[in-house]
Amino acid sequence: MALMYPDVINIEEIKSEAEIFVFNKLKENLDSNWTVFYSVKWVGNEFVGQSQGECDFILINKDYGILIIEVKGGKVTSANGKWYSLNRENYKNEISNPQNEADKSKFIILNRLKNERVKSYVTTAVWFPDTDIKKSYLPLDMPKEIILDVNSSENIEENLINIFKYRMKNESFIPYKIIDSDYKKIINCIMPNVCGKEILKKKCEDLKMKYLKLNEEQALCFSQLEDNKLISVKGHAGTGKTVLAMHKAFEDSKKGKKVLYLCYNVLLSEKIKEESLEEFQVFSIYGFAENYLKVFDEKKYNEFQETGDYDEMISRYLEIVKDNTKMKFDTILIDEAQDFKKEWIDSINYILNEEGSLCIFYDEAQMLYEKYGIKDISYLKVGTKYTLKRNMRNTDEICLSSLNIAGIDKNNVILSGINGLKPKVIYADNSLEIEEKIKDIVLNLKNIEKIEDDNITFLILEAKKKLIYKKKIKKYSKATVESIRRYKGLENDIIIIPDLNSDFLKDEEVKKLLYVAISRARCEVILIINIETLSRKQASHFKSELNEYF
Repeated sequence: MALMYPDVINIEEIKSEAEIFVFNKLKENLDSNWTVFYSVKWVGNEFVGQSQGECDFILINKDYGILIIEVKGGKVTSANGKWYSLNRENYKNEISNPQNEADKSKFIILNRLKNERVKSYVTTAVWFPDTDIKKSYLPLDMPKEIILDVNSSENIEENLINIFKYRMKNESFIPYKIIDSDYKKIINCIMPNVCGKEILKKKCEDLKMKYLKLNEEQALCFSQLEDNKLISVKGHAGTGKTVLAMHKAFEDSKKGKKVLYLCYNVLLSEKIKEESLEEFQVFSIYGFAENYLKVFDEKKYNEFQETGDYDEMISRYLEIVKDNTKMKFDTILIDEAQDFKKEWIDSINYILNEEGSLCIFYDEAQMLYEKYGIKDISYLKVGTKYTLKRNMRNTDEICLSSLNIAGIDKNNVILSGINGLKPKVIYADNSLEIEEKIKDIVLNLKNIEKIEDDNITFLILEAKKKLIYKKKIKKYSKATVESIRRYKGLENDIIIIPDLNSDFLKDEEVKKLLYVAISRARCEVILIINIETLSRKQASHFKSELNEYF
């Protein structure tokens, strides 16, 4: 029996009865010398004028080569250069030229083989399983020798080989056997997902389970520090700081303790609040200050609602928190502490019970608010310092790329040991092409890799351009579009950064933002870089330089 990809099809999801018929006939009648691919999708700029397409069937025969078959159901006819299909209700439908469709797929396969330096004979045929070609008018330029029809299912293998022989004779091509090493490469060219590469969706799911196990092990170690009243936890992006903070919050809540979780980013606080199941309180620092005024200074709170002056609001909070003893917590956790002002952290002492515990989580490399963030929290004289070194979020390739761009010594991080894809760099020559690249990327992720919109995040380098990109992206996807700064502390399977320019390697602030952005990705990172301003020589040099990072 032929090797089939897929091995089984869901007939409820397939609209074409003709394709179901052909699939079953090929599966039943071909031997192990054949490999059959059904419904091979291709995405991108492989064929001019189209961003996506599909090939009905691609067959590999080790003795002859590759045969591409376009299937058209109904009674097929042609007139005045147009093609038609007549269904069971005698409704005449105009259809695309089947030979042209097959030729497009042939072009794509030949191009892929060329890129992989693999030689194989590639040809095409059409199959009209509901049509008797002897009783149907077809163009003279389509030889009947390459057409399979209603009568062809009796001797399928013989008919397919005859098509190879007819094509080769007319092209003076001498057949040769496909060796095993080339056979594997050919399969990978036709459908990369089936040769040494999992569909990205499955890989993402598998990675989540591995990361969960690693985080559980780390949480167990961390729980041994629960008796310490003052703990600082330092770790690079992806080392599990937020996971540990949440673990501590849940554990202390179960013990009946009153727990407060603070962070800088609003988006992160919203996510943690949702996952907290209301077992502990969660606020951004500004959100906490606002809530504090609502409880203890209603006048100032109402003023803030009118003015929206955050600086004035938090200043008032810092004034009154010193003299108030009515709001106390047994455990306070500060995530993203590197972005907190010193006086914010100092104010926490006023709301912490005398026997309470304070845990501070930070990463100096992620300090995006230099004007008031603190690089060193040693002034707190924290009793226990806990350093996280093992990567708990990303594949090794993503982790190393984020460290490289930030200039962080890789020896400071223990890799997860989970291999994956290197960040993918895509070049564009102008802003219009960027949008085309975005479209191609999204279609590939959704149609080929089976990635849902919820698992994709676009991170924008320049926050002021967020709305511009949001408009572009929403045409093709409902994926999250956010600025890098606002997304800090969060993560997703796929991270796409679409607004890089060729001068970003010269800007240390941009590189710091990229460190944050890249480290958000669990499974894959895609960067789109506009090289419009570069000459061919400069572009070549830039790409070489970029290889050091990705």
